[in-house]
Order: sequence, then structure tokens, then C-alpha cells
Amino acid sequence: MKTFQKILLFLLSFNTIQSSIAQVPKLPTKWTKEAMETAIPFPEYPRPQLQRTDWLCLNGKWDYIGGKDVANALNPLKPIQFDGKADQILVPYCPESVISGIERKQEINMWYRRNISIPATWNGKDVIIHFDAVDHDATIFVNGQKAGTHAGGYDAFSINITKFLKAGSNSLIVAAHDPNDGRTPSGKNGPRGDYTFTSGIWQTVWLEPVSKNYIEDIRILPDLDNNRLKVLVNAEQGMITAAAIDGKKVVSEVKGEIGKAFYIPIENPKLWSPDSPFLYDLKLTLKDKSGKVTDEVLSYFGMRDVKLGKAGGVVRPLLNGKFEMQVGLLDQGYWPDGILTAPTD
Repeated sequence: MKTFQKILLFLLSFNTIQSSIAQVPKLPTKWTKEAMETAIPFPEYPRPQLQRTDWLCLNGKWDYIGGKDVANALNPLKPIQFDGKADQILVPYCPESVISGIERKQEINMWYRRNISIPATWNGKDVIIHFDAVDHDATIFVNGQKAGTHAGGYDAFSINITKFLKAGSNSLIVAAHDPNDGRTPSGKNGPRGDYTFTSGIWQTVWLEPVSKNYIEDIRILPDLDNNRLKVLVNAEQGMITAAAIDGKKVVSEVKGEIGKAFYIPIENPKLWSPDSPFLYDLKLTLKDKSGKVTDEVLSYFGMRDVKLGKAGGVVRPLLNGKFEMQVGLLDQGYWPDGILTAPTD
């Protein structure tokens, strides 16, 4: 009997200790402390391949309600009420991570809330909210109205929220549902894997102002055989001016049509390689029929060519026509403190 009492006392003591150190990193990295103390994680512009001047990072502390008793967050018709008992979560770290401030195992229903104010300089612009990743089903509410939904935990999505906004402070609520039951793509961080679950918001959230007619996306492909860059720009309408830039020097400039591929000639191109990873800047300007500029973005590209060919009588991957020995390292992208989200850049 005494032995049983000693074991019971030990277990109770162990549980007390565990409770008291809930937010202490069990396996910290050299970046853990910095990440946990930062006000706005990942403040860098999140989409350098299509970059605009104006944007607003929404990373940081959000109100958060999760756990076993919270309302179902799978495609809800309306948001829940935050009654002041919410936790604080550091977005974009998943609630299973210690950096998030929650560190709760396998969240299924998650509710996030924060207030946003639109800068006065954005008046007359459309406002788009970007989520770089939410695992797995997300529903977005702005001022109590459903603005949009998305399914898929590993791809980015965007929603135009202009019509839901008002002057002053606006309420933004995100409902995220992640069953982690093996029936949705979950990689190794699922019930049959060896890694910690990752749920909810786990990549950057940000706002961006755009004109009614703006550059929605671009596709670029170097054509080394013909010393040119293939460009495709998507927008509602207009004409594009594309300029390839080396440092501060414009090396080539052409005009193209929206939705149709065109080419920028690059004479005597500086080739990209691991030993010399040179990148050209790319400036894309969208104009309407009257010639007025409605959008302008910056991008970049490297002039390089990858194909299969023979080297020493053996088919090899060739970079710029030459065989490059590759040493492939396994980087699974899991961190003990941020799980699927790196603690810092």
C-alpha cells in the first residue's frame, strides 16, 4: 500500500511540474526566444515574385479560442462570440507549437480574431486579404459577414474583402477546421505519422490594396536557346510594359498584351548557376486604354536552362548545357519550436 501511495504521489508531482512549465520550450533552438518575444513575426514582404509597395502584415497576437468544447469551425454560417475568455496566439505559428503561446495537442476547431484598420492612403482601392497557408478548411468573416472559404492546408489563397469593410476598426474572424484524421492531405504530421500535428494558420497573413484593374498573377520562363524571357501576365484588361533590369540599367523593354505570352530579348545574358546565382529584376507596368498606369509590380528572374542530355554517354540533368553533380540533402522542414513554421527567417 505504501508503495502504491509513493507512485501516486510521484505521478501527481510530475503532472504539477508539467503544468507549470507548459510554455517552456522542451527542445529550444537558438531562434526560439527571439521568435516568442517578437511582436510581428516574419515582417518581410511575403511574395517577392510579385511585389507591390503598399501592404500590411497581420502577423502577431490574435485572440484565439480552441480546445475540445469550442463550436464546430467547419464551414460555419456565422462566427462565434468572443466573450473575453479567449487566449492569445502568435500568428502564424500553429497552436500545437510552443512559439504560438498555446501548445495544445491536435486542435480540430480553431477560431481566431483580430481588429484591422485600413490605412487612409488606401481609399479608393480594393483590399485583398492573403493567407499563405491555413490547415485545413478556412472560413473568413469580416465584420460578422462571411467573406469567403478555402479548403487545403498547403496552398495560399486570397479574398477581396472590400465590400465588407467600413471606416475605422474592422473585425476579422477566421474559423479553421482540421480533422487530422488521415482523410485529408497531412503529410507526416497526422495520426499515422511521426511528427507533431499542425493545424490552423501556419503561414503569413497580410493585406494588400489594388486598383480595380490590377496584375493578378504572372508566369515567367527563361528561354536560353533564343536568349529571351517568356512572360505571361493576367489581368482584366490593358497593356503591359515589361522591363528587364541589371542593377539600375534597363537592358531590355517590350510591350505585351494581357493574357498572351510575349518575349523579352536578353542579349548576352548573364547565366544563373550555383557558383554565380545572378538574378535580373523585372518591372511590369499595367496601363489602361487611355495610357493611365493602373498597377506596377516588381519581380525577378534568372537566365538558366535545365534539361536532360548525355554526359559521358550517360543521360544526366544538365544546367546551362553542362552536367552539374548534385548533392541532395534531406530537409524535412520541421522545427521543434515552430513545427511546420520556421521560428524565424
